[in-house]
Amino acid sequence: MAYKFHEDEHCEVIAECCRVDLEPYLGLHYPAIGIPQASQFVFMENKVRMMCDCLASPIKVVQDERLTLPLSLEGSMLRAPHGCHAQYMTNMVSIASLVMVVRLNEDYDELKND
Repeated sequence: MAYKFHEDEHCEVIAECCRVDLEPYLGLHYPAIGIPQASQFVFMENKVRMMCDCLASPIKVVQDERLTLPLSLEGSMLRAPHGCHAQYMTNMVSIASLVMVVRLNEDYDELKND
């Protein structure tokens, strides 16, 4: 499934490839609140996100007490998915997802700084 984010931040399913026994999503529009801004930011920063099992419980990360700064998983592929994304996947009767960001018509200077 491929989504397009519109200027008002709602998204639209613009392409899909699915089994014939599954309900098609092509052409559906989702409100801007469907994908939280924090999740959109993570997608744009990381470019690729993978969720192997939306039914799996998140694993707690324990930080060594000797570290003076808190551990940040920002940019990490190991982060648990946002709860609403896991619920979205469950509602779609899907377990796994792979998200890859495709950005069109970007300024070259913006790309160099990524």
